[in-house]
Amino acid sequence: MEKFELCFEFPDIKKQYLIPDLLPKRQPESLDIEKYKKGLAFELHYDVLPGSVISRFIVRSHHSIYNKTYWRTGVVLKQDNNRVLVKADLEDKKIFIWVVDNPNGRRGLLSTIRNQFAAIHQTIAKLIVTEKVPYKNVTIDYQHLLNLEEANLSNFMPPGLKEIVNVQELLGSIRIQRGLQPAGHQSIEIHGNVDKLIAGEGSYDMRDINISGGSFENTPIGDNNGNISYQIQNIQNVENPELKKLLSKLQTLIEQAEELQAQSKTDALQNIDKLAQVANSPGMFGAKGALANLEELVQATIVSALGGEINQILQRLGQHF
Repeated sequence: MEKFELCFEFPDIKKQYLIPDLLPKRQPESLDIEKYKKGLAFELHYDVLPGSVISRFIVRSHHSIYNKTYWRTGVVLKQDNNRVLVKADLEDKKIFIWVVDNPNGRRGLLSTIRNQFAAIHQTIAKLIVTEKVPYKNVTIDYQHLLNLEEANLSNFMPPGLKEIVNVQELLGSIRIQRGLQPAGHQSIEIHGNVDKLIAGEGSYDMRDINISGGSFENTPIGDNNGNISYQIQNIQNVENPELKKLLSKLQTLIEQAEELQAQSKTDALQNIDKLAQVANSPGMFGAKGALANLEELVQATIVSALGGEINQILQRLGQHF
């Protein structure tokens, strides 16, 4: 049942398992949902919402459950300095996500949650899902925002509102910023001690650095060819020798893949680093989402023999996570 994400073992009680489908239907009375609704919000709308979607999500993320707060259709998780409430309304065919606490970590945690659901969605045939961004009294199609961005349209009036909304501001509130920039320009958003980053002192969590647009030639981040460089920090600490070898080999192959643009390589290396981070910290979640991201990137971009070799490594990694 664990293999099919139907249950999980209690972390503090061996050989005893929790099955989300058998949990109480009512959410805990102590849960203050209104407090969470003040945070970063995102929604998933379904044509048909199988109950297995939310129950599998609870199983996948059980290591991060906060204060034993869970019920049949919802859960509260904590990762780093952020908490997130994920709640399904099976009748309304929607899943609601609210991320609170540290503002600098909200978008990163939301991205992790979305990746988890994307991995679940891929296993369910003919499932139709629409991502929505709540704004005031309406919800806006996330893909529509991306289409507007791609068409270089800065502002629009959402249906149901009588005001103009800025596309980049709305997207920037949801995702780690990679906004379109004019050629030759770049923007770097850093949360933390900039002096240490430039001086190269110590380690720096790359999840706190958001880079978008342009060339990075002759800047502190990047190489002499203007490529974005990402230094993986966690592989060397992986204790499992086979897992460490697989992650190191995957890193080398990604760096050798000529089909990948600089930003795509950076995305791939960040996901590899995430796998290593989860391997070093069993209480974290996000490995399956990182694997799904890598598989999608490889299948869409790498057509050389490297693609097949990378896919074999990803399949073997899937046996570890």
